[in-house]
Amino acid sequence: MMALASTPDDPLVHILLAFCFSHRDAHKEAIQHAETAVGIAPDFAYAHFTCAGILVAAGKNKAALNSAITAVHLESGDPDNHGILAFVQMTLKNWKLALEAAEAGLRIDPQDSRCLNVRAIALRSLGLTDESGLTVDSALSHDPEDPWTHANKGWTQLYARDAKGAVESFQTSLRLDPNSEWARAGLVEALKARNPIYAVILRYFLWMSNLKAQVQWGLIIGAVVGINVVNVIALKVPALATVGAVLIFLYLLFVLTSWSAVPFFNLILRFHPEGRHALNTPERQGATWLGIVLFAIVSFDVFLVVTGDWNVWALILPFLLVFPAVMACRARPGRPRILTVLYTVGAIGFLSGGIVLQRGEWIDAYTVMCVLATWIGNIVPRSH
Repeated sequence: MMALASTPDDPLVHILLAFCFSHRDAHKEAIQHAETAVGIAPDFAYAHFTCAGILVAAGKNKAALNSAITAVHLESGDPDNHGILAFVQMTLKNWKLALEAAEAGLRIDPQDSRCLNVRAIALRSLGLTDESGLTVDSALSHDPEDPWTHANKGWTQLYARDAKGAVESFQTSLRLDPNSEWARAGLVEALKARNPIYAVILRYFLWMSNLKAQVQWGLIIGAVVGINVVNVIALKVPALATVGAVLIFLYLLFVLTSWSAVPFFNLILRFHPEGRHALNTPERQGATWLGIVLFAIVSFDVFLVVTGDWNVWALILPFLLVFPAVMACRARPGRPRILTVLYTVGAIGFLSGGIVLQRGEWIDAYTVMCVLATWIGNIVPRSH
């Protein structure tokens, strides 16, 4: 700040301050200094490079694109500028454009770490896993101590269904950089992927994660419309009723299983000697909350069985409470968490009241609330 007071018009001073504020997660101040640097020196490529990186760190990926493009335009011979453009395109899931930008940087410097890593990620996301692995290996041969590249290799191995190798790569990355969130999250996924059931679900998650948000919503809505069409056809053609019922059941089973898979397997990891340390605070809290809900549900079912006042539906219905509970444990602390917890409590109230007062319509409302939670949870801001 002393340098700023003595040289307020020096773009490098504002660039340094932008990096400092960004490192402290003070994104608003970081952006202000980065944009000030650009305003002072609009023809200085490094100022635009910095602005792009600061905006990405703040989650403003679309805004970062113009800065990255300008940096390349001003100084196209610098591989770092192509690297930041490739990185921004990657965050926007423009995989082909990210690949083009990364390869443009590699034509200038074949050993550029950022370009090599982005190239590997883009190739992997385009389905070229083998070529992606070769690119990661090339990056590691140039810099075997780069934690980002080791984490990148771990994710490539996850795509290739090599959970054991992925665990080793993520562990190496965390040894080199204990604060790497990307590597930590990868280690959690790799440990869970050792379970064959979660391995199947993870392949779906990885596939969906490569799609833009609009495409993901299109697939979700398309699937719902398709299921409704199947249901209508089944009602009009009695011979297809069984087939329609099976398809609908499999669809609902997949949706509900994939919805609860993450916190459920996080709960299992809480008892794993290494996994419990890999989970972050929101994941541990979510797993604990889910464990409490499951314990309460099982206790309630045991009570019904012991008293003899039960049927199959009475035992199954309480388990639907898992879905609003998952929504609540994933929600961002603050208003989203409060509202989702109240939603879950409301569902519990309808279930309890329906059982005690023998009100079937309350049970129906409870069921609808639980199913809707899987939709609402996609809109509510998440903590991770």
